Amino acid sequence: MPFLFFGSRTVRKRLSEGEFDCPRCGTRRPYALLRAQHHAHLYWVPLLKLGPARAYVECQGCRAAFAPSVLDGATQDQDELRAAVATATVAALAAVLRGPVASAREVDLAAQAMSAIHGRPLEPGAAAAALAAESRDPLRAARGLAHVDPTLTPEAREGLMAAILHVATADGPMTSAQAAAVQALASALRLSPAHLKGIMVELAERRGAMKGGRDGTR
Repeated sequence: MPFLFFGSRTVRKRLSEGEFDCPRCGTRRPYALLRAQHHAHLYWVPLLKLGPARAYVECQGCRAAFAPSVLDGATQDQDELRAAVATATVAALAAVLRGPVASAREVDLAAQAMSAIHGRPLEPGAAAAALAAESRDPLRAARGLAHVDPTLTPEAREGLMAAILHVATADGPMTSAQAAAVQALASALRLSPAHLKGIMVELAERRGAMKGGRDGTR
């Protein structure tokens, strides 16, 4: 007679993550929004759901669990911050376009940058429309970046600058106007000339490595 491993266990799924004000830690902490569902299992394979699923927030610092309502304020703050960063990014990308109309390459790279900020894919058509709607004023774009800069991590500032440089050099070396715009945007992100040069060198090296990889596969 075969021996069956039958029982029940709780399956947890991570729904989202971010930062919130942990009531237990008394400070900002990373959190995970989880959904727990009790299952009957056979050979540890979930078969039947036992009772309703339960969502809860787990602090990644102290591991305490809270009701999802603890995120009400945090979620709104994050949404507003993401929207502000997205708006500033579009203005910055538009400010470094080479011509009066964005090229297909510029649109593609801008769409990738916008998708990363929005956390979801953005179609090139939507990216092109967003770029076309901007004034393309480097000073205005710099003010927008300076406004969101205090909320960005050093890694985020570097990543944003790399995205701007990707678009600025999409169709060849930067023009003098593009270089001036890049300098203004880098200053708004508190990146020194040396730091900016380092990002540019790293970008060139990555492009060279990618080109070499493509050539090697031919």
